[in-house]
Amino acid sequence: MQEMGGEAEIATRGVHAFGNQKPQPLLPLPELGSCSPLQSFMSSKLNSLVELTTEKVETFLEGLLVNGWLSKLVNTRSYIEKSIAKWTFYLMLYSSKEELRASACDFWCNILLPRSKTEELPIRIEWFPSYCELRSALETYGFLFNCLSQTESIITDSGVRGPPKNIRAWIKFAAASCRVRSKRPVFSASEAEELVQVAVLLSSDHQLEGLLVLLDEFVQSVINYFTDEEWNISCEKIAKSISCR
Repeated sequence: MQEMGGEAEIATRGVHAFGNQKPQPLLPLPELGSCSPLQSFMSSKLNSLVELTTEKVETFLEGLLVNGWLSKLVNTRSYIEKSIAKWTFYLMLYSSKEELRASACDFWCNILLPRSKTEELPIRIEWFPSYCELRSALETYGFLFNCLSQTESIITDSGVRGPPKNIRAWIKFAAASCRVRSKRPVFSASEAEELVQVAVLLSSDHQLEGLLVLLDEFVQSVINYFTDEEWNISCEKIAKSISCR
C-alpha cells in the first residue's frame, strides 16, 4: 500500500488541486435551542445568573465549544444530538473564525478517536456526515475533481483561488473518519477510492506545503481504510485515475 502512495506523489507533484472558490453556504442553525444540554441549563438555577435567551443560544454554545465544555457534556451523556452534530460539523468546514473551526474539529476528533480503546464508538451519534457533505465542501473550496490542466484551473480573474483555511479541519476530520472503520464504516468502496485520489492530489499541491505532515497521515489513513482484498481490487483503478491528471 505504501508503494502506491509514493509513486502517485511523484507523478503529480506540483499540480494545482484548487481553482476558484465558490460562495460558502450559510451556516445552518438546526433547532439549537431545543438541544438537551441547553434545555437542562436553561431550566437550572444557573440560568438566573446568565439570563440566557433564545437570541443568545448560538453565542452561548460557541463559548461551550471553544472552552471544551461541550465535549465534556457530550462525553458525560454518551450521546450527540443531530442539531449539535450538524452545527459543529458546518462550523468546522465553513466558519471563517479560526477559533471556532479549530474547536469544532477538535470536538469531532475527540468523538471519533477517543483515548480509551473500545470495539465501538463510546458516544452514540444521532447524525453523521456522509461523504456527500465532505465532497460538497471540497467543491465549495474550489477543488478540481475533473482532469483539468493548470491553465483550465485558472479560468477567471475574479473570485478567490486556492484552498481556504478550513482545509486543515477537513483533512483532519476525513482522516479521523477513515481510522474508525472497524467501529463505524463511513465510506463505500467507490467513495474511498476517490478519497485516495483527493489525498494524493492535496499532498501534491504546493499551496499546502505547510500541511505535509498532516497530509501524509491523511494519505496513510485513507489507504489503510481498505482491507487487503479491497485494495487489490481498487489500487489499479485509483492509479489509472490519478495518472490521467
